[in-house]
Amino acid sequence: MPNPLRETLHEGIREFLAAVTFETPDRIKLTDEIKTLIAAHACLLLQGNIGGFNGLKTIHVHRRKFRLHNNYWDFYFEDDEGYLAWDKMEEGLARSDGWNPLLFWLIQILHRTIGWRGCEPAFEQWLKLNSNTSPRMKGFSNPSQVDTGAILFNFAAEFFEKPKAMHTEDSVLYDAFREFFQVNPMEWVASRREAVGQQAIPDHWAGWLGSIRFYNNLPADQRSRLHQRILVILDEIEFVGDRRLEVTEEMKVTIAGQASFLLPGQVHDAFESVTHVHLSSGSTRYVFEWEDGHLKLNWEKIQEGMADPANTDNSVLNGFFHLLTQPSPSDQIPAINEAFEAYQKRERDRQLLSWEWKRIDSASALAGIQLTAFFQQPENVQRDVPEMYDAFRDYFDVDPLVLIQTERDQRRIPFRPAWRQFMRQNIGLYNRLPHSDQAKLEQLIPDFIARVEFIPIDLPQITEEMKLTVETEACILVLDRGLGIIGIFAQWSYGMVIRKGNKTRPGMPIATGFD
Repeated sequence: MPNPLRETLHEGIREFLAAVTFETPDRIKLTDEIKTLIAAHACLLLQGNIGGFNGLKTIHVHRRKFRLHNNYWDFYFEDDEGYLAWDKMEEGLARSDGWNPLLFWLIQILHRTIGWRGCEPAFEQWLKLNSNTSPRMKGFSNPSQVDTGAILFNFAAEFFEKPKAMHTEDSVLYDAFREFFQVNPMEWVASRREAVGQQAIPDHWAGWLGSIRFYNNLPADQRSRLHQRILVILDEIEFVGDRRLEVTEEMKVTIAGQASFLLPGQVHDAFESVTHVHLSSGSTRYVFEWEDGHLKLNWEKIQEGMADPANTDNSVLNGFFHLLTQPSPSDQIPAINEAFEAYQKRERDRQLLSWEWKRIDSASALAGIQLTAFFQQPENVQRDVPEMYDAFRDYFDVDPLVLIQTERDQRRIPFRPAWRQFMRQNIGLYNRLPHSDQAKLEQLIPDFIARVEFIPIDLPQITEEMKLTVETEACILVLDRGLGIIGIFAQWSYGMVIRKGNKTRPGMPIATGFD
């Protein structure tokens, strides 16, 4: 909700708590949190000034299902008394699928007081047209006996909690609820996101975001949109850690920054279905887990995925990709299903691509892996499945190959004539090359410099002579073919380790020893 509406809601909560008495028949501790949550949900329904809970005087909060009038209930109301089982309410509050039993109960009490307010025909018309066709009716055991009240009570929570989904799937029903409650939750969300996204990001985020691949190469307009998306993610999603892991601001900003690379396009501006990100520490077998609004990630795997630019196990990209809804990418990108059919054929023929996983069982799972490779190994995706590269580029409004070229252009330095003397004295192969090949070599070396970062290990520094030795020898190997012909130069374009001695270090892209 926008801040002005929040203030109105807060005032309504204070008035509700002053007017309604809370009691407990079975010694549950009635905390301020319980009372405030009940009052907040009640006042949410009243934001359109449609009336109030004038007939409600007392709320009886039970610990669990309770016995009343020789039956067992989760919630009940009569006269000016309301009854509810708090364990069932808590279960509903933790869900993110649009079902909230607290709102379901409260809207029935409110409806008893304010009636239909002239809005029943809109619900009658929807029910007449959709009683046998709408997927929403499948939740009723006997759809033919459902009345307009059941539609109002059962789907009001979805209207407030998942407005974009309801509007996308059934704008007529959304409009009926908007008329009844005299509010438009989609406008609330848009207004809040606009206000949050207009804030400036703190200066100390720059280093954290700079560790994300491609961030520093984004054009100014795309980087600005990325900042807006990051701020919205941090405003709408709660980050929590397990008992072994304290979630820091850097962790949250880094994850939000990586996930935001899926949002610069025009289709999505937030992750509508995600309420919590749970971070764990220690070894796990999963890349990500997802259940009912909660995305579970492993911090060690996140670090591994971001440290290695060729790693298609990037759990942030893969996990958040599957949580893009209203609409789902699978519904918007026809190439996804076609790519899965082609993958199945390659797997049957034992001709999987070098970067593909085995035994992928669905088009959605394959799309997640190919999407990660689109960011992590764009050269491979563009070469091997160009239709998917084009589809992802257009859908997400990001072109990793253009960003890679921008990065290379920034790092590229022209060949220096002074290097020739060193090459003549120290690289025997150079002297045996014809002059024409030496000229080709001098053209390749700047490209190699632009592609590869040198990282010192056990050395105080990497000298220009060290770099030039590696660059020259590598480029001689591909003199007539170009750097793109060798996969390692495409995939390991982020780091080359140089260490003292001839030992290599596991996990490094490529290592060479100098003595």
